[in-house]
This record gives sequence, structure tokens and C-alpha cells, in this order.
Amino acid sequence: MGEGLSQGRARKALHGLGPGGALPLLFQGHFRYTAGQTQGSALALFKIRRAQERKVGETTKTDQIPDGKASRGLSAVEQRLCAWKCALEKALGRDLVRTDVALAWWRASRPAFYVATLVPLFLGFVQAYKTTGKWQFGLFLVILTACFFLHLAANLANDYYDYVGGVDGEGTIGGSRGLQKGLITLRQYRVTLSALFGGTVLLALAGVLYTGLWGIWLIIGFALFSSYCYVAPPIRYGYRALGEVFVFLSMGLCMTAGSYYTLTGLVSPAMVALSVPVGLMVAGILYFQSMPEIYTDAASGKRTLANLLGPERARVLYRFWWPFIFILILALWLGNVTAWPALLGAALSIPLHKKACAHVDTALISDQWLPLDAHGHLVRKMYLLCGVGLVAGVALN
Repeated sequence: MGEGLSQGRARKALHGLGPGGALPLLFQGHFRYTAGQTQGSALALFKIRRAQERKVGETTKTDQIPDGKASRGLSAVEQRLCAWKCALEKALGRDLVRTDVALAWWRASRPAFYVATLVPLFLGFVQAYKTTGKWQFGLFLVILTACFFLHLAANLANDYYDYVGGVDGEGTIGGSRGLQKGLITLRQYRVTLSALFGGTVLLALAGVLYTGLWGIWLIIGFALFSSYCYVAPPIRYGYRALGEVFVFLSMGLCMTAGSYYTLTGLVSPAMVALSVPVGLMVAGILYFQSMPEIYTDAASGKRTLANLLGPERARVLYRFWWPFIFILILALWLGNVTAWPALLGAALSIPLHKKACAHVDTALISDQWLPLDAHGHLVRKMYLLCGVGLVAGVALN
């Protein structure tokens, strides 16, 4: 079989291998498309490809999801998106993009975490209305789009640099796996990141020109730094157990108090106080998401707060993390910063926290942390309940 392979089929093998296997060969200059070298290389590449598929547990047929059909392993939302895509393509009379590629971009964007951006912005929006008596929908849309761009850019940059640095390899659960499967290229990531960061700067410029508030540049400057440098060298603060600190500052203080400042031109102590539990909640999501990879991150040289503490102390910190947030929400209610819905949101979150703690205890006892990733939805639901409660509490206060 090896002797019958042509140069064209060798190129197909190289392309199918994806950036994880093909790029090292190309970058090191070891691959040449010559007749003499093609025969053995192509067969070797096919074997490597098959070995990778067996390890990941997915075949090429699984990756290339048939349009219009529900595929095993897809969430209900992803199946619905596939159906909408097929309906749109049928209406237009042409294909738009391969379904598996579209799903790879969807997963890389991590839409389940965008609630972390919405809550602080709506807090600032609602409080700005109570201060000024005006709903500034146009300016708020600019703020919302800029923050969405930054959040998406942070997710993609995390994927990109963790893949390049070898952190999200086989045996880990991090990343969207689009790069590992060859569905998205490194160049496509770079182009998308450039567009997102560039778009954020243009939106910030529009906000500054409209409001005349030059302090916006300080907020957007820190947000850009926080978004890009999470895993990007040389700073990579996410590799230095500082991820939770920067997430607290950027998605707590900057988004909550910063959106209010942009809409009103005022600095409010009440908004700073509201930003504290919000920032801790977002940091709590990141902290929980890092716990399943407490060993694999450490093995790859990525230092997180969880693996810095070690399994036992990481469990203890998580047990007290959310109760401390509940106490802060109670303090905000006692201080007349928010109304009773905030207490209701915190109360409804307590059973979810108990469930999450039980799963963390199981991970510690069994010393099997990777399955904990399947329960990350619990902390996101807690954030949503508390966040909606805070927004409603501010509106009714």
C-alpha cells in the first residue's frame, strides 16, 4: 500500500493529521513533497492519524457530523443549532460551512460562560437608569458588544496558547478540541483574535468620543491586558495562580463599576460594593473549572490556585468560597444597596452549592478529579441565580 500512494494522497494525509501533527514537520523542514520520500511518510501519517483517533475515542466520521441529523455526543443546544443551520442552507440553496467546523467554533467560544459578562453589565445599566432616569440603549449596546468581544477573545486566546504550549493535549479536558482535531487552524485563530481586539478598540474609541470620558481608556486598557495576557507569553498570569485575581478585577470591578461610569460619568461606592460579590462569583467559576485539571495542569507546568493549594486545601477553599459570597449579599441587603430578590437568589443557590461540594468530596476521596468537570454547570447556575437576584434587587431597591 505504501508504494502505491501518490504525492496528492500524501498531502491529504498531512492535511488530515491536523496542526498538532503536521505543523511540527513543516516548521522543522523535515517534510518534502518528493516521490522518494512520499511513500513511507504517507503510510506513517495514516498510522499516526488512526492512533490519534483511537486515543481520543472519536473517528473522522464522528467529527464530520452529517447535516440535518442529530449526532451522538451533541448537546440539545448543539443539535438545535445544527437543525437551524441546515434549514438556513436549504432556504439559501447553498452550503455555508461544514457542520463539524461550525460546532468547533461554537465550542471554542464557550457560550455557556457568557452569563458571566451579562450580569455585571446589566447591574451597571439598571443602576445607571436609577441615577439618571434615562435608558441609554445605544451606548449600552456598544459596551455590551465590546465586552462580548473581549470575553470571546479571552476564550480563543486561552485555546490558542494552551494548545501551542502543549497544555491542552491528549489526556486533558481543557480547550474546545477544534485545534486538536484540525477543524480550526492556528492562522484562523490569529485572524479572529486580531479582529476581536481591533473591534474592541474601535468601540472604545466610539464610546470615548460620544461621552467625552477619557477614563474609559484606563478601563478598556486593563480589560485588553487581562483578556490577552491570561495565557499569552511572556506574562501568562493564568499560569502563575493569578487567574482568579484578574478575573475578579476585570469581570467584577471593571465591568460592574466601569459600565456604570461609562453610562453616567460617575464613580459610585455602591457599584464598587456590588462588584465585589460579582467578581468573586466569576472567580469562583474559574476556580471550580480549574479543579478537574488539578493534576494535569501541574504536570504541564501551569500553576493554578487549585494545584498550588493541593487537593485537600483546594476542597476546603471551595467549601467556604460561596458561603462568603452569600454573606456579602446579605451585607448588601442590610446596607440597603440591593433589595430582597438578592437574598432569594442566594437562598436558591445553597442546594446547588451543597451538590457541588459533594462532588468535590467525591473527587478528593477517589482521587479522580477529571469527572468533576461534568458538574461545572452547578456553579454557573449559582452565578445566574445570585446575579439575576442582584440585578432585580437593584431595580426594586
